Amino acid sequence: MNPPTPGHIHGLCIPFLHEVRKKAISILTSRDIDFSPDQSLIELVQLANLVPRIFLTNTTNDRRISYMQVENRGLYKRVKGIVSNKNDADPDNGIFYVKDKNLENPLIPEDKKLFVIRMILNALDVSRFLENSDIVVSERDLQYWIVCQTSGPEHWCAQMGPVSAINCGLKLSKSGKYENLFFLWEKMKTRKKWTAG
Repeated sequence: MNPPTPGHIHGLCIPFLHEVRKKAISILTSRDIDFSPDQSLIELVQLANLVPRIFLTNTTNDRRISYMQVENRGLYKRVKGIVSNKNDADPDNGIFYVKDKNLENPLIPEDKKLFVIRMILNALDVSRFLENSDIVVSERDLQYWIVCQTSGPEHWCAQMGPVSAINCGLKLSKSGKYENLFFLWEKMKTRKKWTAG
């Protein structure tokens, strides 16, 4: 999600919040804990003792470019424009193809997280009285649930992608067992959704 798009928000983040709600209700039902289906997402998560997380990788253009050979790094320090036709790209003059792998992560981790939070809140605000009224969540909770930063207690969780996210989930789980984790992720390039539980 660098940069985050409406497709990321509506195709992954909003479905994630719906899945968290379903999982909380499933846990509460299986444990015979009293709850009301009208309770807020936050109340259900707390009752079910869930620790929801959206892990965003810390990948940036600068990090990727720093691994390049010195002569190639210089090209990316003087980006002047982006073109949609690969044949129109002229890297020597600072004009790059829009899908250049080295320019696909423009935001620093903290900014990416901020944009994702704002976009989720906007999506929920616009559709609050429609299909998403049961997953309204506060900015404070999203700050806690979304991990993508270079400092803080869980900063290491998103640095290496899905593997570090799974390891972080295991460490956050008091039991440290896979059966207590539920994953939902999407591989955006192929539009395939993957779930594991």
